[in-house]
Amino acid sequence: MWYASLMPTELPKADVRKAVAARDHARSVRRVHRRRTDRGDPQREQDLDLALEKLKSAMGPIRRHIGKFPYGPQTGTAAKNRQIIQEVSDEMQAERRKLWKMKKRKED
Repeated sequence: MWYASLMPTELPKADVRKAVAARDHARSVRRVHRRRTDRGDPQREQDLDLALEKLKSAMGPIRRHIGKFPYGPQTGTAAKNRQIIQEVSDEMQAERRKLWKMKKRKED
């Protein structure tokens, strides 16, 4: 089948490693700034922006792999790989939301 090459049966380890590293960085930023710094602190905002940027850059390849799910092989190994990719994506989205909540709110 022509579309079998779109989703490899191997797990894209480099993309998953990058995503996990971005997620871990976001968690460490949250842990450091959670109750120690005030909203609007320049260092806090800079760290939050950096963590959000890392999550954004790591999410692109993961989204690309998720988009290929319907066209990939339907084997047990491929299903496990899809589950790993989906779990990493869900964790990254949760961290992104938590970081957004920590950012300074816009004044009306």
